[in-house]
Amino acid sequence: AGELSIEEAMQKCLDEKDDVKFMVGDVNLFLTKDDLTGFLSAEIEVMIAEPHFRGKGYAKEAVMEMMAYGSTKLAIKRFNCKINEDNERSLNLFESLKYKRCNYVPAFREIELEYIVNGRILSQNGTLASINGNFQIL
Repeated sequence: AGELSIEEAMQKCLDEKDDVKFMVGDVNLFLTKDDLTGFLSAEIEVMIAEPHFRGKGYAKEAVMEMMAYGSTKLAIKRFNCKINEDNERSLNLFESLKYKRCNYVPAFREIELEYIVNGRILSQNGTLASINGNFQIL
């Protein structure tokens, strides 16, 4: 229950207004490959453009689906994000998904968080298992 396919999540990221569908935001992965291990890592970012769409769970679902895709289809072993220290909502979002703070850059007032894929974080159907908003390591 509560698990969405990538297609369902993408559809949920569209909202209807007067029969016109439009995107409410985006989520991106920027891939890098570790020279020593050969493992892929990805910086993930999410943005909900319109303020009235924020706080409705779109960002969380988009991040979870992108992580499911990245870890399943691209074999990503580490996800990280960089967030301004004043952006409490984004910090809370990623920390609710079990991201841990790993770096701080004072010049940019930026906190880096990471999620290490060290076990199966995916359910049987390829979506992230979520219990009370947190990943369940299966």
